[in-house]
Amino acid sequence: MAYQIIHTFEGFIKSFKNINSEELLEYNIEKCLNELIKRNIDGIVINVDGNNGYLEKNENWNTFIIGMTIAKKLGFKMWIYDEKGYPSGGAGGIVIRDNPQYEAKGIKHHNNNYYISNIYEGSHASGNFHEKRRYINLLETEAVKSFVKVTYEKYKEKLPVHLFDSFDAFFTDEPSLMTVVTEDIDGLFDKEIPVKDPIDKNIPITPSIPYSDELNEYYYNKYNKNILDDAPELFKFSEEPSEIKCRFYEAVSKTYEKAYAMVLSSACKELGKKLTGHLLFEETPIMNVAFHGNPMRVLKHFQLPGVDLLSNIQSNISVFGHKMVSSAAWLQGITGIMTETSDFFERRLANKGITQYKKVILALYRQFALGVREFSFYYSYHLYNLEEYKFIAGTIKNLSKYATDNEFLPEVALYVSFETIWSGFYPSLATPFNLYKEQPKYIKNFETKIINTCEELYEKNIQFTLFDESTIQDIIKKGVTKVILSNCTVISKKLYEVYKKNEIQIYGDIPEYIYNDELLTKISDLQVKDLSMLKQRTPKFTYDDGLIFTTYTNNKYFCFNPSENNISMKLKQDFIVYSPFKDEETTYKANTVINIEPSESIFLK
Repeated sequence: MAYQIIHTFEGFIKSFKNINSEELLEYNIEKCLNELIKRNIDGIVINVDGNNGYLEKNENWNTFIIGMTIAKKLGFKMWIYDEKGYPSGGAGGIVIRDNPQYEAKGIKHHNNNYYISNIYEGSHASGNFHEKRRYINLLETEAVKSFVKVTYEKYKEKLPVHLFDSFDAFFTDEPSLMTVVTEDIDGLFDKEIPVKDPIDKNIPITPSIPYSDELNEYYYNKYNKNILDDAPELFKFSEEPSEIKCRFYEAVSKTYEKAYAMVLSSACKELGKKLTGHLLFEETPIMNVAFHGNPMRVLKHFQLPGVDLLSNIQSNISVFGHKMVSSAAWLQGITGIMTETSDFFERRLANKGITQYKKVILALYRQFALGVREFSFYYSYHLYNLEEYKFIAGTIKNLSKYATDNEFLPEVALYVSFETIWSGFYPSLATPFNLYKEQPKYIKNFETKIINTCEELYEKNIQFTLFDESTIQDIIKKGVTKVILSNCTVISKKLYEVYKKNEIQIYGDIPEYIYNDELLTKISDLQVKDLSMLKQRTPKFTYDDGLIFTTYTNNKYFCFNPSENNISMKLKQDFIVYSPFKDEETTYKANTVINIEPSESIFLK
């Protein structure tokens, strides 16, 4: 599917220059939606207007209902974007306005003191491109339930039944724990960032870790200590793994899963909708821990988990980030994920204008190969040549439709040892992309190795999935028994136990410690095979270097050419070859040589 994120109908019609504001609202909305149809867009991501009374002003709902009615008539699929801008969770500030006790909190370290405080200044809540606005505590169940009531249930209340039934999912955008200092982006663009909640410059920006009463209660019941009692250890830099740090971040991960992911997921199920969208900063394991503790525990509760892509440069498209999300989906029996995809980096941050359409196609193919099936575009559709945008959306729409419900077939599983990062994570004043530099060497070694391993497996066409301590039994049930460890210092005892039962074979690097609930213990009897002993599955074709392919059950393959040269394939058996460019199938006999030109793809079955 090809969706376009348009947000409000009011803003959508203003994006077109040829709109006469004196025309009837219904006429203008239909005219603009037909422009999307011309561009091969068949879905939209929308929300009620956020200006002057978001979720609370009847006039906003009236316009929204008119827009949805027209979109339904024209046959659009619809998702509801669940926030006034991003990050999702606060309902445009309504939750905290009515319940100030639900504001995000952390433990701060300042002048050798450790204390509990609200987290706003210096965080993503005050450092995003949409609006400086205080944020809720995702580690408090009641805070998240309040967001559900104010937002999800409000759509249920305000929309006529036939319209509420006509959209498929709630799209949540960049929720996170707010304890990382983000970059100062004021003045980066000509447009000034709106301020809902003023910044108090008297509040010091400090290193922080997540906190909530609910988290502390879990921690106290388990370890008979308050988190503040362990704060000196949690803020300490050390090259030696700490079981106290493991305990804390495991508690964060489980509380986040229960208070946020399970609440939102259950609410969507009760309303007959899917939970879709994406978390903040999927790109690296260190950022995963800093913002989410263990994001796989969160993502596995989404009915359609997703990823965010801000760049169309191939080297900027994270294999690890996409694989983490698609693996969380695959392990739960979900055959594809969604993406919010754009050229934001090139167009806005690098000021290079819109991305050339063939580069956009390649970016979409790379995402498709990594598991994306629902594409929500955040490209500036009105800036592109109509035929080029039609080509981009039409090609990926054809491919996604053709490959519906095809199940990925991995041959190996790569373990994401969040325990390694938990054991030594150092809270600092480093901004997200600088967190790596501040961490102990063994954590940096792990991150570098696992990210490089993901890239190497992808480029060598070794089909792999990622898994974590919470999905160990899932990979075994799926029949994937070859496991790779990449510079893990610490692994879960659950992984060790399935190894001892001969349920898995381990390749790669030997870890030093096992973490089990409370303790770190040295490993002495783990036999790890060298990666060179890992046999790659042979596809039903031979191919030139540079081809990227993904394998599915029943001898199905997606293949694309990201290089600047033609690539040849020789078939070992008869295949039906589908071209998303032409939207047509051709049958080829065994031994046929197929030529794939740069920026082209095919699907084999």
